[in-house]
Amino acid sequence: MKTLQFQEKLIKEEVTDTSFNVLKGFPSEKVAMTINAGWWNGSLKATMKDKYKNIGVAPIPSPDGKGQGSISYSFFYGVSKKSRHQKEAWEFLKWLNSEAQENGATAEGNFLVSQGIIPARNSDIKAMDKELSNPNNQPFIDALKYAVPEPNIEQGQKVKTILMKNIESVWSGQITPEQALQSSTEEITQTLNQ
Repeated sequence: MKTLQFQEKLIKEEVTDTSFNVLKGFPSEKVAMTINAGWWNGSLKATMKDKYKNIGVAPIPSPDGKGQGSISYSFFYGVSKKSRHQKEAWEFLKWLNSEAQENGATAEGNFLVSQGIIPARNSDIKAMDKELSNPNNQPFIDALKYAVPEPNIEQGQKVKTILMKNIESVWSGQITPEQALQSSTEEITQTLNQ
């Protein structure tokens, strides 16, 4: 509630402007600050080129300014039950995510780092310490110690869509934070009970 009320206040006092496309405005230096994920570093480097040196990353402060908080999320691989090569696909995924390569990291870890993304495995992070030594990676790596994993539920994307729709309705002045949370609770409860 407090976070949504704070966001509403920033918008009403014109401290922030929701009309900007942050994904375009930030790299073009028209937006000064945003909250985003660690994977964005690689894209920003590629887009901004020499201007990337102007980027700095800091941990997200807690509402009281005394603690830390973040969430972590995962990407999942699977093998379709319709695949004609289920065994081979499963063996490939095991190799990709578990066998250490020459540098000590998994093939998945090497791929992610090549894209400017911090891998999820601690062993990959340790093996690729030099490649990940960019100071803009460190706040994300540090956050892994205290981040709370995002729940993995079947209706997860529907839940996120409901929340985002209601949050955006607050940002656009259509509803209050209280109404947004009430509506979200009702819609999410209904979705989870289906």
